[in-house]
Amino acid sequence: MKVLRSCILAILILAIFVPTVSQAQNKKLDKSIRKADGYYKAGSFSKALKTLRKLKSGALKISSQNAYMLAFYVREARINLAIRRFW
Repeated sequence: MKVLRSCILAILILAIFVPTVSQAQNKKLDKSIRKADGYYKAGSFSKALKTLRKLKSGALKISSQNAYMLAFYVREARINLAIRRFW
């Protein structure tokens, strides 16, 4: 019974702290996304692209396939359409 209680307590602690640690790990990338969106809304597309390039370099350090890369490609396409630059 005591072992069961210890296991349940450990699971609850992990369930609380693991998501907060993983979110806190990428605050810099989240800030870059917000910054690029702000530049886009203000109409400064060159600054938005520059910020996205920094986001890409940081996101690639995590892994090649993650949610930040998806956000990068979507925002890059949106900005390129706004400035009518196609690759």
